[in-house]
Amino acid sequence: RHIAPPLYGETVPPRATNRVWVRFTGDAPAQRALLATPEGRIALVAYIADDTILEPAAAALGHGWLAPGMFSTTVQQSLWFHADFDPAGWLLFSQRLVRVTGDHVVCQGDLVTRDGTLVATVVQEGIVRVRR
Repeated sequence: RHIAPPLYGETVPPRATNRVWVRFTGDAPAQRALLATPEGRIALVAYIADDTILEPAAAALGHGWLAPGMFSTTVQQSLWFHADFDPAGWLLFSQRLVRVTGDHVVCQGDLVTRDGTLVATVVQEGIVRVRR
C-alpha cells in the first residue's frame, strides 16, 4: 500500500521519496512455508526489497511505470538484515533517491516494523530511463 500516490500512470508529480506499507498474508501455501522460518522471511524481504526500490528515481524524474518506453533494471543490490519480524505484521518500506547520473540511479531504503524496529536496509543501483 503506497502512502503517496503510486506510479501507475504515465507521469507523476516529481518526488525523491517513496513509502510503502507491505505485509505477507500467507494466503498461498508456498508463502506460508516461507513465513514459518526466519530464513524464509529473509527471502520474502529480499523479494519485496527489489519490487519498489527504484520508484523514488522514477518519480524524481516525473515518470510513472506506464510512461511509453519506460525501462528500469537492477544493476546491483545490497541488503543488510538487522532483525526478524512478525510475519503477520506490517512493514514500512521508506525509500529515497540518493543519486541520479544520467539514467544511472542509486536508491536506499529501510524496512521497519510498526514499533520502529529496523528489519533491513537496502541499497540498489539501477537504470531508469524512458526510451524515445
